[in-house]
Parts: sequence; C-alpha cells; structure tokens
Amino acid sequence: RAVAAAAALTLVALATTSPAQAAAPGTTGDPLVGAPKVGTCSAMTPKQGAAFSDRSKVIACTKNHTAEVAGVVKLPKRLTFGTATNEQLFRVVAAGCAPKVDALLGRSAATRDLSAYSLRWFGPTKNQRAKGARWLSCSVVLVHFTRLANLPTSTSPFLPQGKLPDSVARCLTTSVFLALCKASHAW
Repeated sequence: RAVAAAAALTLVALATTSPAQAAAPGTTGDPLVGAPKVGTCSAMTPKQGAAFSDRSKVIACTKNHTAEVAGVVKLPKRLTFGTATNEQLFRVVAAGCAPKVDALLGRSAATRDLSAYSLRWFGPTKNQRAKGARWLSCSVVLVHFTRLANLPTSTSPFLPQGKLPDSVARCLTTSVFLALCKASHAW
C-alpha cells in the first residue's frame, strides 16, 4: 500500500507541475526538431521550470546545474498541441517520460518519493511546432523551498544506496514548503 501511495503522490506532483497549453503546431517536418538531448544539463530557474517550453541555459553537467533532461517522447498522432489538454499531454509524459525519470533516479518508488527530486516537463516552442515538432521532454530537478537546488550528481542512478542523505531527502516546513532536510524543517 505504501508503494501505491508513493506512486499516486508522484503522479499528483507531476500533474501539478505541468506546463500551460501551447498553440497548434505545423503538421509537417521533423517531429523531433529542437528536442533536447537526454543527459543535457541546464541552469533552470523556477520560472523557467513552470513554462511550457524549456528556455533554460544549457551548461556542462560538470558545472553547477539545476536540471538534467531525463527523457524525450513523441506526441501520439491522435493528439496535437492545438487541441490536446494539459491532462492529455500529462498522460503522455506520465506514460513515456516518468519511467525514464524513475530509471535516472533509481531505487524504489517509495524511496524516490522520500527524495526532493521532481520533474518538470516541456513542449516545443511555437517556432519548433511550426517546423513540425511533436515531442515532450522531462527534466529532473531538486526542489528546495521556492527554488531549485543544484543537482548533487549527474551519475545515474541519482539516489544512493542506504539512507538518503539530507542533501536530497525531502522534508517539509511549517508552511508546507518542500525543503531539503539539510535545511531547517518541521517534518
């Protein structure tokens, strides 16, 4: 039951971090035009993480970074960006991208849920959609209060064996903000 509850919480978290609906794309061209490469790191801000398209600055994973691309999936032919709802887009991400995030993080669903790692998902820009882009991507981030913390690793799996270190373990404040356990927290 605990694993089912953790999985449900993860899906709720994914749904609440989904980007806004975007305009309709063109219907021809390369469906992966402009798609990020898996493993690409960036210096993403919370505002960029809430946008439909990822416009964060790509940087080397050896430098301080707040996001790493975990996966890219194609939008099914039955859906278009102009008519698909956020719920439909989220279902595509949950089915195709969430397993890639799980693999990047490692460990069990219950352990992943005890961490402050989360995902942000994105679609192509209006210009990329006009060129035929039909992809969605997901990036792993580490949530700390209202900001994104630097990822402590880019070595898969992200979650170490044993007890989760306070640098990635999830705690809550009295204001119910998600925080890294290394900071002052209530739970």
